[in-house]
Amino acid sequence: MFHRILVGFDGTPAARSALRFAVSVAAPDSSITVTTVAIERAETGFAAEVDALTGVTADDRTLLAEARDLLGDRAGVSYRSPVGPSVGTVLHRLAAQHEADLVVVGAGHRHGLRRVLSGSDAEDALHGATCAVCVVPERDAGPLHRIAVGFDGSDASRPAVAVAAAVAGQTGAALDVVTVVDTDHPFDAGPDGTDLPHEGRRLLDAEVARLGADTPAHAVLTEGDPTAQLLRAAHDVDLLVLGGRARGPVLRRLLGSVADEVVRLAPCPVLVVPEHAAAGAVPAGAAAGDATPARRGVSW
Repeated sequence: MFHRILVGFDGTPAARSALRFAVSVAAPDSSITVTTVAIERAETGFAAEVDALTGVTADDRTLLAEARDLLGDRAGVSYRSPVGPSVGTVLHRLAAQHEADLVVVGAGHRHGLRRVLSGSDAEDALHGATCAVCVVPERDAGPLHRIAVGFDGSDASRPAVAVAAAVAGQTGAALDVVTVVDTDHPFDAGPDGTDLPHEGRRLLDAEVARLGADTPAHAVLTEGDPTAQLLRAAHDVDLLVLGGRARGPVLRRLLGSVADEVVRLAPCPVLVVPEHAAAGAVPAGAAAGDATPARRGVSW
């Protein structure tokens, strides 16, 4: 599925889970780049060279040795310990340099993505990501048995469905395609009088049918608050896949959005796929089809 994977590693339990997750979704011929990040300081004179191995701290060497132990003698793995002004800046540069189709980071209260998203400089550095990004919580990363993907009928959600279907096909996991009709507000119809539950069912059934017999999927239509419903789905699956929005590349849209809440609170890994995902992350033709605009109230 994924052929060029970048994993941010800081030695936390969530980072170790992120490393195991990356292996579980890697294609047989994939390359995995494991990186720590040394933050440069003006007084040290460190240069923000993405592949520089000068100035590596003893802690970084220890972390890379730990990652090597976890991965064993797996082929196609490289290790980096670059320096830069922020974690976000370095991950962004590395993802572009290696043409990554997936970036994996661990989520934690003080490390992982929490650290990456803690400042505006990191947000600015990562909001241009054009590949999928997976946030992995601190948990045992076992095989993927069931995957859920949010679908709201929009162009932005179609690459997410395509990626989820490809991962399910590679791993043998069952696939749920989830559409949430937002009934958290007092309306029963869209602005043009559309019956929202009926429209949601129509869009959902059409998407599942479009996947075809080779990708069996279960259509799940729920009603309520989108965040709450997606989090409920996350408790029953091993991976939740969401789509990024147009004009807002993936990590930018994680901030202050439904996806942000889901990423922060989900008990399972959350994979966010930007609308214009890197070609390697979406199988050719998988995102084709009738692009029906989502209507107000039909979410994910």
